[in-house]
Amino acid sequence: MPSFFKAPISKQFSSHFGPKVSLRLAYLPDKPAITVLDAYHGPGEIWDEIKKRRPDLDIAVVGIDAKPLRQPCLKGNNIKYLRTLDLAAFDVIDLDAYGCPFAQMQILFERGFPGRVFATYIKLEAGALSHGLLIANGYSHAMIKTCPTLVMQNPLGLLKNYLALNGVARIAYFSFDGARKTYLTYQKGTTQKPTGPQPPQTVFCPKTAPKRKSQQ
Repeated sequence: MPSFFKAPISKQFSSHFGPKVSLRLAYLPDKPAITVLDAYHGPGEIWDEIKKRRPDLDIAVVGIDAKPLRQPCLKGNNIKYLRTLDLAAFDVIDLDAYGCPFAQMQILFERGFPGRVFATYIKLEAGALSHGLLIANGYSHAMIKTCPTLVMQNPLGLLKNYLALNGVARIAYFSFDGARKTYLTYQKGTTQKPTGPQPPQTVFCPKTAPKRKSQQ
C-alpha cells in the first residue's frame, strides 16, 4: 500500500485521511502563501497535516462549521458564508462534505471563483443525490420521482458532466467503494499538473450538453 494511503491512528474524524491529504499536497497552488476556506472544518485535521508536511509554505486556514470543534472558526451554514464572503481572498476552497456538496459548488460557479477546489462526493447508502445535480444533467423532476434508482446509477459520471458544463476541463480524484466515495480536485480554466505524487485517476471531463431524458 502506498505510504500516502496510511494515516496516523489518531486521525479518526476524516475517513480515507491519507488519500485526502495526498490529493491536496499534489495540487496545492504554486505560491509561497496560500489562503484556504475550509467549508467543512471539523477539527481541521486535514490542513493541520498539510501544514506539517509543507512547513516551507505559509498556509492560512479559515474554517466554517455548523458546530465548531475548534476555534477560531466561523459558526453556521457554509452556504451563507459562501454567498457573502469575498471569495477572491482565497486561493483554495475545501468542500470535504459528507454527501454531495452540489449547492456549494454551484455557488462557486455562480460567483466565478477562479481558485482550486477540493471536494468530497459521497453517494449515501440511501442512494440519494442532489436533485440539483440531476436537473443539471437533464433529468426532469418527474423522471427523478418515477425512476430514482435508474437516474442515480452513475454518480461520478453525473458529477463529471456537471463540472464540464461549468467549464472544468479536468479533474483528479481517488474513488473508493465502487465509486460511492470520491475525493476530487478541480480548477476552472486550468490543467495544472500535480506538484506531488499524482493521484491514480486524472481525467478530462466530457463536454456534453444536458439533454432532457426520456420518461419512457
